[in-house]
Amino acid sequence: MSPTAFALNVGWFASIAPGEETVSYVYFGPGFYVPLTDHLGLIPSATFEVAPGSGAWGFVGAATLDLRIGAHTSLNLSPSIAQDTSAFGTVAVLGLGPGISYTLDSGLSLSVGVPAALVLGPDVLVLNPGLNLSVPFP
Repeated sequence: MSPTAFALNVGWFASIAPGEETVSYVYFGPGFYVPLTDHLGLIPSATFEVAPGSGAWGFVGAATLDLRIGAHTSLNLSPSIAQDTSAFGTVAVLGLGPGISYTLDSGLSLSVGVPAALVLGPDVLVLNPGLNLSVPFP
């Protein structure tokens, strides 16, 4: 099993809803890899997000399951819960979706994900494709 590893996550995602303007977010925050078996790990994380173009911001908590399918490649399933604040108010957002990651021997990892999310309150379903760079630290 891989040892527990801490990392800083930085990334970008889009919030795409039918009939709405697409909003781009950037985010950063800590996460850590917890091995469950030789091929399965849990990656809890907490990030701060901001959408510079719209002024929206919030916090996201996620608990990604990471299934190693090769020496450097893994499949991910990421449930998340977020708080998002904009000029229109604050809403809760529940997300879930697949992804794939490529991890170098150094621990640096690049992930691509395509989760869907339910914005509670207006009950709008959105698609949140994005990229994540996970930078390990001691």
